Formats: sequence, C-alpha cells, structure tokens
Amino acid sequence: MLTILQISDLHLLSDPEGTLMGVNTENNFKRVLEHAFTQHAGIDLILLTGDLAQDPTETTYQRIYSILADYTTPALCLPGNHDDALLLRRILNQTSVSSEKIWRTDHWQLICLDSQIPGSPAGRLTTKELDFLQQQLNAAPRHPTLIAVHHHCLPTECAWMDTMMIENNDAFLARLTQHPHVKLVLCGHIHQIMNKRHRDIAILGTPASCFQFKAHSPQFAIDALPPGYRLLNLHADGHFDTQVYWLDQQDPGLDFSLTGY
Repeated sequence: MLTILQISDLHLLSDPEGTLMGVNTENNFKRVLEHAFTQHAGIDLILLTGDLAQDPTETTYQRIYSILADYTTPALCLPGNHDDALLLRRILNQTSVSSEKIWRTDHWQLICLDSQIPGSPAGRLTTKELDFLQQQLNAAPRHPTLIAVHHHCLPTECAWMDTMMIENNDAFLARLTQHPHVKLVLCGHIHQIMNKRHRDIAILGTPASCFQFKAHSPQFAIDALPPGYRLLNLHADGHFDTQVYWLDQQDPGLDFSLTGY
C-alpha cells in the first residue's frame, strides 16, 4: 500500500509572521504537517497541489523547502495560479523535495500537471501538457494512475469559484476516459472538499491548509472550518481509500472509498 498526504493551498507570505485573511498561513502549514505525521504512520509521499506561495519570492520558496526538508518523507510540489512556476521548480527540486511531474512505483503512477495560466486565476491545460499526459498514460497502461492538478475540472457549485476551473476540462476528461487505468484526479484551488465522479474516475478536491471557502456560496465567502488535509491509501490491486482530516476537530471529514473498477 502507498500512503499519500495531500496538502494544498498553503499561500505562504514573504514575511513568516505575516497574515492573510487574518491567518498566519505558515503556522497553519506547519500545524497540518505536524498533525498528519503525529496522527498517521507510514506516510510515503507528501503531495502539494499548488498555491504554495501567496508571495512567490525566492525567500518564500526557500522556507517551504526548509519546512519540508525537516521530514524524511519525499515531497512532490506542483504550481498553482499564485505561484511562480519557474521559481518553484528551481528551488523545490532538490534532494527529497521535488517538482518532478512523474512518480511511479511498482503498482501505481502519479502524474502531476500544470494548469496555470500566467496572470490569470483560471486554469487551462495547454496542448503540450495534454500531450505529455497522453504519453505518460500510454507508457504505463497497467499502472493504476492518479492525476494531480491544481485547478478543478468539475463544478463545485460555488458560482464565483467555477469561473476559475480548467477552461478546457472537456478535452482533459476526454483524454482520461480513454484510459481505464486512470482511477482518480486530485485538485486543490477550491479550499473545500469535493467528492465527485466522471464515469469511473473519482474527482476529489481537498481543503486548504490556510483557510476554507464557504461551500455552495454564489460569491466569495470564508468558512469557519479549520485547516484540513487529505490522506490517500493506494492499494496494489488498483483500489484506494481516502479521508479528509481537519485540525482542532475530533471527528474526521467525509470518508470516500472506491475500488475504481
């Protein structure tokens, strides 16, 4: 079994003592990591699904690297709309902290995609990115596959948020449905839980480590929910189970288990 810790939407600032929406985002990121590693044994990979920085400076990414490097667990980092993708890939690509786009084991593969449109909060997968996806899916047709991307590819029912989903989501989903070994898509960006399906593929959104957006809200609104993260167990036979956890709450979030077959 492969256990993945997904953390998303850190929104770290250039000043470690700075706040965003009244929240010290760096402190929350550290608390999420501490909670996850204290409560759960055997985490094999930390997956950070975008918006690592609110202030995408070299100093910010160096601090993210230092925080992650304190853990011996490998970390994969992909950019979100707030990130400087080139700077992120330069700094967060050393030793156990990586911005590689492929992570493959004997039984599973993880493909990381860049949905960033520079200068825009919305998402799009370029032709080059879709071709890369196709190549990787063709290269390992017997490996159950997890796709990680920052932007969401299905609506959240938050009208304002859904103006920023992957613009060419139809083309993306059409590629995926051609490959039955694709089991799930993970995203960040939405600062809330999303558990949906597209045919036989699970489409999962994960709460932010900083603060949450109010679900089903027609306009921008902050929720009172605490920081959260997702844990996934990927089994050798291709099925998986996953659960969202919240800080400062006794009860875990929504449990969501699928075989994918």
